[in-house]
Amino acid sequence: MTRMRIRYMTRFILAAAALSGLCATASAAGLGARYGTREPANCTAMAAPDGPPSAEQATQYLQCTTERESGQQLILLENVSVQVAAKGRRLNPGREEMPEIDTDQPIYAIRGSFVRYVCARPDADILQNVGKNCSSVEQPNAIGNCWKTTFGDWRCTMNDLNVYRMTAGQAPPQ
Repeated sequence: MTRMRIRYMTRFILAAAALSGLCATASAAGLGARYGTREPANCTAMAAPDGPPSAEQATQYLQCTTERESGQQLILLENVSVQVAAKGRRLNPGREEMPEIDTDQPIYAIRGSFVRYVCARPDADILQNVGKNCSSVEQPNAIGNCWKTTFGDWRCTMNDLNVYRMTAGQAPPQ
């Protein structure tokens, strides 16, 4: 190996170690604590059932699919209400995109409502927004789908495409 390559690999390893330390510190403190919110949905088991998901399961899977940290923001859902179609359908290739979908499994349409919160990390010195660091969008007529992945887990997504008004300065969900 050349010296330059060894130096590059050493820097990469040190950077990765530093990053993993930061990630371990952040996860130990709790993601919600960093944003002044509740924790995102706990998504340990997402494989049940073999048939269509119940409304409760679809609600859980929607939150598990959607609630996450994205860049310097935390996305959370509140007041979630979901109905699941009684009958499944097949994927419409070329017109739909669902990550990791098992094309042998039916897709179940869902509809309902929720409030989507996008929370920034509060910083009292710069933004002076502690306790009001979230924006919210009401989604009263959301539609979407639930599908099984090739790993056997459920994923659900739902949006109301007719709603665009975001309300800033909201208190974080607790």
